[in-house]
Amino acid sequence: MEWNDEQLMQLQQSLAQVTGAIDRKRRLDVRNAMRRETASVQDYVIESCIDYRQELKVLEAENKRLKTSNTLLAAQNQALLDARKKNDELLTFHRKVLKQARRAQRPNKECALCDHPLACQKSLCVYCQQWMCQCCRRWCNCKGPCTVTMCKQCSAKEQRECPKHNAAWIESERGRALMTYYEEHKYDSSSDEESSSE
Repeated sequence: MEWNDEQLMQLQQSLAQVTGAIDRKRRLDVRNAMRRETASVQDYVIESCIDYRQELKVLEAENKRLKTSNTLLAAQNQALLDARKKNDELLTFHRKVLKQARRAQRPNKECALCDHPLACQKSLCVYCQQWMCQCCRRWCNCKGPCTVTMCKQCSAKEQRECPKHNAAWIESERGRALMTYYEEHKYDSSSDEESSSE
């Protein structure tokens, strides 16, 4: 079968129309696919944003709770530090009192002022009633023979004279109490007199 020019022309036109239709169909399919993909991506992004917002709200609530808990813990820690400081101060005071009590119970062991051994050379301060060694002893500043002794601490204060010669101090309530205590706990002053004569 032979084709003439007119038939060939018609055949080419038909082929061109079919090819164009196929191309348009392909482009339309591609466009629709891209639109569907874009829509799915948008939906995914929207869902992700919603999830992230919800997670952010949860994290903010957790952060607020942790800040509140941290504030409470800081207050409790400060209270514990204050209590520990008070306990340390109280413990230091009790140790001091216990040390003084032990020194009072063991007058022959050590001096209450310098921790020197007392041995047989010891004196009782008329003011604070502490046993002291020879190097911490101060004699009465009054004239005439007087075997009353004072420690360095008491003699450094305003009471420069012993209670026997300080009439104003003797009349005070503390002076009478200390003099009574001194008379009740009187010791052998011969060693003091001997050491003073030396």
